[in-house]
Amino acid sequence: MFKAGDLDVITGFSRTAERADFANYTRPYRDEVISVFGKVGSAKPEDVQTYADIIRLHLHLVAPLAGYFGQGLIDAEKDLVENKALTRTESLAQGLRMIEVGHGELVLGDDMVVQDTQRSLGLAPLQRMQLEANRDKVYFGLSKASTTAADLRSIDEAVGVILSRGLLQKLTTKYGLRELNSPN
Repeated sequence: MFKAGDLDVITGFSRTAERADFANYTRPYRDEVISVFGKVGSAKPEDVQTYADIIRLHLHLVAPLAGYFGQGLIDAEKDLVENKALTRTESLAQGLRMIEVGHGELVLGDDMVVQDTQRSLGLAPLQRMQLEANRDKVYFGLSKASTTAADLRSIDEAVGVILSRGLLQKLTTKYGLRELNSPN
């Protein structure tokens, strides 16, 4: 839909070479940190530092189908699947619910989105493992098929104002979200 111009803007958009043909990017508006989380007691955070650790410890990782979660997952996916250590889901919410009912021990997701989704679903808190799958800037992505250079300039300018006034930080704090610089 985005490529065709039926969807104009995507938030939390990662910059990749493949997307340059059909997307324009605003200035980045936050750091996206993709981490592995587990139920408290499923594993010690320091024991899960690589995808190989997940296999070695006979843990099961649940990860959303859509999104970019780093080259490490791309490289490890075949081994994870062969060892029955990975399930892909339609959404992070579905993955979090699976973990809650015991259909896996670990879930992969954006630190802030995991916190927000977990809280909105009323699920038990998770602990962050030391495996940080990816860290990058995120942007608003604008479809080249349905938006103009003027649209890009306007949204980019608005992002600049929001960041310069500290409004994004105030909003995330209001909703109890925080950057997780190190495992809990």
